Amino acid sequence: MGLKFKLKKELNHIYKDFDAYWAIDNIVVYPENGQSYVHFEVTAYASRDAKHKDKESVREPLPNEIPFGGAISPIYDTALFKAVQEVPTASIFSSVPSSISEQKDILYAYVKPLLQNAGVSYEDVLEEV
Repeated sequence: MGLKFKLKKELNHIYKDFDAYWAIDNIVVYPENGQSYVHFEVTAYASRDAKHKDKESVREPLPNEIPFGGAISPIYDTALFKAVQEVPTASIFSSVPSSISEQKDILYAYVKPLLQNAGVSYEDVLEEV
């Protein structure tokens, strides 16, 4: 699952408006000072395909495609915007699910009202199985 909503050009390094694909990743539950916290990231990509290409190698152009030069970076860095969240575990989970899929479902349910309260309109994007 992911979410789709506008990312303004002023908020990303390509300086282009996107109907961005937003995904939750890098979920970590950790203890600190006798408390339990959840760390997660909400990252915007130009599309779901761009998310799946993130950190893959960029192939060199063939001479008949572009006869000179190459990519600025040897890997795809497709992230356009990232929000890092650190939240007390008890404010999200009554008990932490063992599957990443269940954790993400609960985290999306946590993030959606925050977006609505901020006046952000979004669409759910369901993953292909």
